[in-house]
This record gives sequence, C-alpha cells and structure tokens, in this order.
Amino acid sequence: MAGGLSRRPCPKYEQGMTSGKNAPVLRPIVLVADEAILETMRMELADAAPLRVKAVPTMQEALAAIPTAQPHAILIQNGKAQPRQLMIAKQISQLAASRKVPIVIFGGPLDPALEVKRNDFGIAEVVDGAYLLAPVLEALKSAIGKIDALRRTDQIRRKIASISQNLKPYQAPEGGEAEPAHPDAQALPKDDIPDAQALPKDDFE
Repeated sequence: MAGGLSRRPCPKYEQGMTSGKNAPVLRPIVLVADEAILETMRMELADAAPLRVKAVPTMQEALAAIPTAQPHAILIQNGKAQPRQLMIAKQISQLAASRKVPIVIFGGPLDPALEVKRNDFGIAEVVDGAYLLAPVLEALKSAIGKIDALRRTDQIRRKIASISQNLKPYQAPEGGEAEPAHPDAQALPKDDIPDAQALPKDDFE
C-alpha cells in the first residue's frame, strides 16, 4: 500500500484548525474503502489532521452511518459507489449536517460516464492513482474549504441585508438641508458592519 503509517501530526494541516482555546476542532468525515487499506487510512487521516473518521467498507454501511456521523465530507474509493448511492449520500448528508457536504473520490480517474455528471452527484475533488495520504488530505482540505467560503459569504450577505432593513429610507426635508438617512447613523456601533474576519468560521483551512 502506498503511504506508510505515520503517527506524527502534520503541522501544515493543523495550522488554523483550533478553537479559541487552542483545542483541535474535529471535522467528521465518512470514509469508504477496501478493507485492506481501511484501518490504515483511518489512522493516517486522524493522525495527520483534526478529523473524526467513520471508516466503513461498503456504501450500504456508509449510508446507514451518515445520519449519526453528520460528516463535513465523504471520502470514497473509486469504484465503491454506484451513481444512485452517490446521489443518496449527497442528499442525506446535507440533511444530516445542515450544510453542503462534498464528496471526494480517490483512486481515480473516474469512469467517463460519471465524470461528466460529477457535479450532479456532489463530487468536488478526484484524486487519481493509488492512495497516498498527502494528496487525499489536500483534496479534503480544498473541498471543505470551498464550502466554508460559501457559507461565510452567505453570512455576510445576510448581515448586510439585516442592517439595510433596519435603516430608514433617505428623505430630504422641505426647504432645508439634507439630513442623514438614519438619525442615529453616527451612533451605530462598528460591530454592525459586516467583517469577514469577525464572522465565525470553521477550522479546516
């Protein structure tokens, strides 16, 4: 099997993945792979990054585990899932986690028929070739990071919409100088201004 078993944490993937108390925030994922590599992959992934890995050898077991695991990503060995199973996994994982859940396939390339419809099945990343820890971790980081970025953008938009609704429409007084659109505009706290850095964000970056 490619990639030796490592017990040392990987600083590259731990950077920026801690809570305010510097305790690792574990990201749940579901892993589906052949039994020959399943346990080694689970240990390597959990050791190299703050991941809570639910490892199962079949898609049937993965579908049963998703509601409880509430994964932030699903990592599947190429050939282990049928298209219908991928669609079910996409749907129930998003319901369970209340967020979009990317699917990462390793052991690619994908079958051409699946490749053209990969977006429909929620396949965010494909890692070609035999399993290696580094490229699989990089794919997981990229897939989860894109979802996190979209969530933060949505938070900013909702914050702006909320502030806009609370502001009074501009009205110019008759025969006088223009007044501020909001009488307390100068007194509004700075915290009401959306700041991407100040918004909560997840730690797998």
